[in-house]
Amino acid sequence: MLLYKLRFAWWNTGLSPASNKAETKATPETSKRNYDHIVRLFLDYECDFLALCEVSEEDVTYIKNNLDLENVGVASLVDNIPRTRFDVCVMYNAKKIKIQEHTNLIKPYMGSRIKSGQVLHIENIDDKEVFRIYLCHWSSRMQDSGSENRKFAAQHIYDSIQSYFIENGIKEVVVMGDFNDNPYDESLMKTLRASRCLDSVKKHPIDLLYNPFWKTVVSSIEYSHSNSSGKFSSGTYNYQTKEGVRWHSFDQIILSGCFLGHSKWHLNESNTTVIDDCEFKMDFDKKDCHIDHMPVIAEILRV
Repeated sequence: MLLYKLRFAWWNTGLSPASNKAETKATPETSKRNYDHIVRLFLDYECDFLALCEVSEEDVTYIKNNLDLENVGVASLVDNIPRTRFDVCVMYNAKKIKIQEHTNLIKPYMGSRIKSGQVLHIENIDDKEVFRIYLCHWSSRMQDSGSENRKFAAQHIYDSIQSYFIENGIKEVVVMGDFNDNPYDESLMKTLRASRCLDSVKKHPIDLLYNPFWKTVVSSIEYSHSNSSGKFSSGTYNYQTKEGVRWHSFDQIILSGCFLGHSKWHLNESNTTVIDDCEFKMDFDKKDCHIDHMPVIAEILRV
């Protein structure tokens, strides 16, 4: 039996951070390097939907002007708001996906306006199924208020999902982004209720979400005397903390329980992972390269 599949991916490009104080790293060389990686995500990893963050309108224009991928569309979701902006664009397989409306989720908190995320509806052309996608780039850990802002954003996203379920029943929802928190941090585990437990999410598909990227917290490389001098990378981001943790799984794709046996669509965890092949690692490991996040990908199948 042939299964119909869709592949969703997220990548923080590192090109143009959203903060007004941050300078863009986009040059002809860096833009070309990022574009080459984007092409590989579509050709080698067969992405159907790719969200890119830390991009500006100029970066999106560069992609559009140089796009040489058949049947791939580009939609900018970049939107300026006071002191910052939404910094996301999406690329998609136009033979399989239609892009519908999108909405910015912004909410005031403690004198600031928190960018919780952007909600995008996409239609699978083959069966007219509509997926609700949340695209998130949460507050940096460099900010003193970052932790509370991330928890506030998580609650905003969770409440939005619950309202959607109340109106439509349990539906296909995907939450993807650079959360600047690990799967075990309070914003994701407790506030967004993104669980690592399949059985719990299957039993409570409205109350809980499933986060397959818990598995990326621990290195897939097991230590032994024969590889004692090697590296034991895990997750998507390398940043030394005072707690003694160097590797972090900040970039994740989280799914509603609908994909765990409650619809015709099913998560395929064997093809849901961090993309850390040699091409990405080569740039990621260079100290003078702007690329500091690995992409993530998730696959769903229709039975």
